[in-house]
Amino acid sequence: MALKGWIGDASGLPSLLVDGPVTVTAGDRVLARLGEGQHLIADGLAAPGVEVTYRAGGDTVSLTRPTGDWYGVLVAGADGRSAPGLAYESNGDPLDWDSTAARVAGVTRWAIRDEPVTGTGVVTCHPDYEPFLWWVLQSHHPIMLIPTMPVPGVPPRTVIVNGVSRKRITGELIEVTIKWTEHEPRSENEPQGAVPVTTWGEWQDYGEAHPDESGWQAWSAIEVAKRIQGMPS
Repeated sequence: MALKGWIGDASGLPSLLVDGPVTVTAGDRVLARLGEGQHLIADGLAAPGVEVTYRAGGDTVSLTRPTGDWYGVLVAGADGRSAPGLAYESNGDPLDWDSTAARVAGVTRWAIRDEPVTGTGVVTCHPDYEPFLWWVLQSHHPIMLIPTMPVPGVPPRTVIVNGVSRKRITGELIEVTIKWTEHEPRSENEPQGAVPVTTWGEWQDYGEAHPDESGWQAWSAIEVAKRIQGMPS
């Protein structure tokens, strides 16, 4: 079979084993373009609670990312992983857009390319998870903001962080305000959302939790996916 799909045990992500060369799509979105051989990829941009059909050549599989709390949010970096227990505050999901239209002598001119949408999100977290959240927010690449349940009008977003402000609400609650600009792919068909099926941190956590299983560092990627993410045989 050229395409195998499942939900990762440790990651909670739609995960795929794909035979290349092939282009993999997630609904209307291009997830990855893969070369020869077998590839393991997961979908970090999948919306929780929404069934997505993945296609590789003539093969398809439909998967649904598990939902979380109604107030939850995932703030994930390039590996698709988020600190747990993050909450989206009800700040109205404000968005801004500037047409950049210029008016001279009664003539209006627009830029050749529209400016991207900007917005603000307010996230709360426990102090224990604040360092990881800052690590994601300060990374030099686009990040993902994804509600943990379907929210009308608030889709999964890939954004560039413009700035962050932080304040302590209580002894066990930190509030972080994220100012962002929507990340624009270079082209409509640029792959978006592909992340590793298993991270080194998940692999290491498994090894430390199973000290009786010697040699875990030498497992193949397929074996790691089976043991840590529950990839079916």
